[in-house]
Amino acid sequence: MAPAEVADHVRQGHDAAVAAALEFLQDHAAFCRRGHGGTVQEATVGYLAAVFVHRTSRTADPQLHSHVLVANKVQAVSDGRWLTVDGRELYEVQKAVGMLYKAALRAELTARLGVAWSDVDGNGGAEI
Repeated sequence: MAPAEVADHVRQGHDAAVAAALEFLQDHAAFCRRGHGGTVQEATVGYLAAVFVHRTSRTADPQLHSHVLVANKVQAVSDGRWLTVDGRELYEVQKAVGMLYKAALRAELTARLGVAWSDVDGNGGAEI
């Protein structure tokens, strides 16, 4: 709904914020489990995820957002085997990842468009 130049900056800022969130996940949640009952946590090469970018909400309002689907398999560093992702870590960091995305988006849009923000609320949201 914005002029093309502004829309491009918003999309680029969104993409950069998503990339920052995914990098955080890579560093803090891409682990596998091994051992009896999956009690041993091990580092992985990384995870496989697909990003789906949407431009509207379910009610067709303008709303740029992305959905990220993370595969349930990761490759163990120690032997290269593909094992089940430790979903506990994904669950534990999901709010932090959302907050990081919002902070990165604010920083990107401030740098790209020079906008200012209201105080950040408890969910990491702020108004332009």
